Amino acid sequence: MNRDQKQKMVADMIRIFCKAKHRKRQLCGSCSELLRYIATRLNECRLDEKNSSCFMCPDYCYHPDMRKRIKTVMQYSAPRMILYHPVLMLKHLLHLRRLHRQL
Repeated sequence: MNRDQKQKMVADMIRIFCKAKHRKRQLCGSCSELLRYIATRLNECRLDEKNSSCFMCPDYCYHPDMRKRIKTVMQYSAPRMILYHPVLMLKHLLHLRRLHRQL
């Protein structure tokens, strides 16, 4: 997955989470802040974008509070992504499978 696809996936996950938990049509301030933070971190990532993922990084670059927030979002949204964005989720799973085989 390239950087744009990763950003789209994270944005979709945050939207699913915000809509369900905060009951807003638009992203709330907290979720917008999280999305901007994640987008900044992904743009500044120094790992090879096609052959890496955050779990492979030796230096986790997220602030502990933001890491906890995105983890909560992903735990809630990941199972629901298959319903809302099945093609994107399938691409993501294939990407992760390929990365795990490289390890």
